[in-house]
Amino acid sequence: MNIRVIPGERIENPAAVPPLSWLDMSGWDGAPVPEREWAIRDRVPLKQAGLFSGEGGTGKSIIELMKNVAHVSGKDWLGSMPEPGPAFYIGAEDDEKEIHIRLAAIASHYGLTFKDLTDDGLHVLPMLGKDATLCSVSRGGTVEVTKLYRQLYEAAGDIKPKNISVDTLSRAFSGNEIDRVQVYAFAMHMQALAMVSHGSVTILSHPACRASTPDRVYPARRPGTGPFASAST
Repeated sequence: MNIRVIPGERIENPAAVPPLSWLDMSGWDGAPVPEREWAIRDRVPLKQAGLFSGEGGTGKSIIELMKNVAHVSGKDWLGSMPEPGPAFYIGAEDDEKEIHIRLAAIASHYGLTFKDLTDDGLHVLPMLGKDATLCSVSRGGTVEVTKLYRQLYEAAGDIKPKNISVDTLSRAFSGNEIDRVQVYAFAMHMQALAMVSHGSVTILSHPACRASTPDRVYPARRPGTGPFASAST
């Protein structure tokens, strides 16, 4: 048997390579078709990581905080009903005072108190001025998780939030946002958070515009062409 090896990849014993485990669909004819699971029906799927992108100052963080409050309180959000359950908000762009101001307005809108939010499972972690990196890149180019990511992963597995908000991408990922290999590795780790929580993960970001270095210019990417499900404001 001849095996073509990708440059840089080494297979010591080709005969020991295990066969692919193909999906067995033979029993599906008599089985009911499963329903798609949603964190917010027809908008946000469960066990998936998504990107919420928009220009700075357009209200992404407030919309995301409202979504998390709607999750924990069982209230509507932009005409939809999120699945009830706990929610995490990791905020690296605002301090505790600003988050207090925003949540006070949201709580008032929904007729809730801060005790309601706390008792119902809203968990907020202000990270402005702190290292909010969840994934970094080693000297060898490998995307690795940080201590903060491991803490978040453990909390997600224990509390099972319906949504985890990461605000924002530029603070959470210290790698190169236009390096497809690095971005997909970061997305894989965000996907792992969604899987362990059985919820959704939403990464807030500013849209990809023309980015430049002293020796090159990168064109803007089209929305929805990366590894995340995307929404924009």
